[in-house]
Formats: sequence, C-alpha cells, structure tokens
Amino acid sequence: MAYTYGNIIAGEREFPAAKMVVEFDSLASEDSGRTEDGVMHIGWIKSRLRKVKITLPPMSQSDVSAALDAVLGKKYYIEYIDPIDGLKQLYVYTSAGSAELYNARIHGGLWYNISFNAIEIGGSPSESEV
Repeated sequence: MAYTYGNIIAGEREFPAAKMVVEFDSLASEDSGRTEDGVMHIGWIKSRLRKVKITLPPMSQSDVSAALDAVLGKKYYIEYIDPIDGLKQLYVYTSAGSAELYNARIHGGLWYNISFNAIEIGGSPSESEV
C-alpha cells in the first residue's frame, strides 16, 4: 500500500489522521542513578522510544469499528511522518483506544474523538507474531 501524505498506515489499514502527537522517551538501566556526590550516572538502554498518539476524524459506525478492530490488542507496523526521521515505519502495539458517540441518528452513529496510542515495541516481530 502506498503512503498517502497526512495518513497513517497501521497493519493493512490506512487511516486519515486528524491529529497526531509523537512523544519520545528513553529507558535507563536499573543501575542508573545519583551517587553520593550528587552526580547522575545514566546507562541508556534505548533512547527515542516513540509513542504515537493518533486521533482520527469523525467516522461512521462501520468505519470506526474497522479502524479500532485493526489496532486494539494487536502488534503491527505503523507508517507515519516522524518529526525527527521523516517517513518512518515502527513495530508497535495498541492496548487501549476510545471514541465518543456524537449522534446515533446520523449514518447509524457518528463517532468523533476516536483515538489510540501506537507504542513502539522495538526490534522486529518473531515468526510466531507475524
């Protein structure tokens, strides 16, 4: 599937992103910390771990169902525009998501504020995960 500017690709689905926030975090080893002289010693395990917070535009019942079904409780690849690396692909998981019902009478239900986090796993999936 070709990347479309402004959209994200999660697994086999492409979504129009109404809003996307990329957060960065770093993991320090458990022996990191301050010594008695007040100096901070950090053993970095991994830096620039990403959490991509994705908000989708308002969607019908069938579209929101398909979007959340594609990511909730799953491990998958995501392709998006990263503020540091530009076009980027990450191996991620999504454990939770949310959506608000705007109107149940329009198109059988119009949902908004549809959001989920794509949290970087790192590495590549094992053969059993593909």
